[in-house]
Amino acid sequence: MSFIINDKILEKYTGACAHVTIPYGVVEIGEFAFYQCTTIETVSIPSSVEYIGWDAFAGCTNLKSVDIPDSVTEIGNYAFLGCSRLYSLIIRGNTLSVGYAAFNDCIGLSNVWFGGTETDRKGICFDGDNEIIENVVWHYNTCNEHSYSKTCDTTCDECEWIRTSSVLHTYD
Repeated sequence: MSFIINDKILEKYTGACAHVTIPYGVVEIGEFAFYQCTTIETVSIPSSVEYIGWDAFAGCTNLKSVDIPDSVTEIGNYAFLGCSRLYSLIIRGNTLSVGYAAFNDCIGLSNVWFGGTETDRKGICFDGDNEIIENVVWHYNTCNEHSYSKTCDTTCDECEWIRTSSVLHTYD
């Protein structure tokens, strides 16, 4: 196994895979767990994870996409610092706190897909030096600006946002 896990805390990733799936049951991704793992391109975080620690993915310069599940309520300081190729970030909805400079130097990040509404997103506490994530284009799971022609509609008539909890994108 490529993980060092103690008391449900993933302390260290020791592998060299491009696509990493964290085992279900892990509740915390510890500090520096993936620090400077430059082979990682994608990471699958299970719904058992509640906290992403300080510098957990810092320096993972080839990390391209991250899907943060509903279960994560806090992202620690510098968690994704320097993930310069990170372009796709999905935050499923229950994250309440984003630590200091958590996404600093993620220069490829331009869009964030968020599982809640704009009002929900405004409730997230962004600690200092998170201008990148605060200034990207945020896409929301539901359209609160327009009306739907029928209650069973899944797509907004005007902007075509899909209104389901499992799909977080628009039609092209």
